[in-house]
Amino acid sequence: MSSEPQADAPAPVLRLEGVTKRFSLNEGEAVVALDGIDLELCRGDFVTIVGSNGAGKSTLLNVISGAVPCDDGQVSIRGIDVTSWPQHKRAHMVAVVLQDPKTSVAPSLTVEENLAVAFSRGKRRGLHLALTRSRRRNLQDQVVALAPPLANRLRQSAGSLSGGERQMLAVVMATLAGADVLCLDEHCASLDPLRAPEVMAVTDAAIHNRGLTTLMVTHNLELAVRHGKRLLLMHHGRIVVDVQQEDKDRLTPQRLMDRFRTATGGMPLPARTVLPD
Repeated sequence: MSSEPQADAPAPVLRLEGVTKRFSLNEGEAVVALDGIDLELCRGDFVTIVGSNGAGKSTLLNVISGAVPCDDGQVSIRGIDVTSWPQHKRAHMVAVVLQDPKTSVAPSLTVEENLAVAFSRGKRRGLHLALTRSRRRNLQDQVVALAPPLANRLRQSAGSLSGGERQMLAVVMATLAGADVLCLDEHCASLDPLRAPEVMAVTDAAIHNRGLTTLMVTHNLELAVRHGKRLLLMHHGRIVVDVQQEDKDRLTPQRLMDRFRTATGGMPLPARTVLPD
């Protein structure tokens, strides 16, 4: 009796094979920030990443974005080997949102001007062309869909927004130019606790609407367990725990703390770890 044909597994959008990164210290010493990382993510995968201090979490995102070159291994996006590509060449494939919105939002421009610049990234057009009437309508529609709190603020300067609103804007900007991969490096870390859920709502909407493959580094255990389809725990440059969707749905911050201590041999949580009230 023949078995039913198996559907082909989706091709990974992001693949890391044996990725290693070392940083030189004084007197010729070196620290291994990433130690042979293997990772595959498909379209729409949303992975949260937690770990010990110096575990390599931010370095992992930097290697994916091209901000930091890896020493060994290979990084592929959509099946293209981008290992040797610098960050600016990967910019149309990988979008990044950092902790400080000042790195991506221009306070002297209006909200819609910031959005227009982000939309035009990599395209040969000036700001005056980007802000045509039809483009304004399109940008407004996208803001209404993804970040409703900004819908009535489009003509205001970005500098007049609160920190949370600027981070919402940064998330929307990062997703406008059609990137395949979104890297979020503690993008809610500096926000008021009441603002973080609002920014995460915008983040979730953008990821879902665009089908983005996403990696989010966070020290907030509540955010780590509540968001995403998969959770990675890193320690000494390695992925030591990989929690898939089914198990992640049952994960709590307390259980995550327990798994952290078990995987790291009882190591204390990083000082910046945010625990639920």
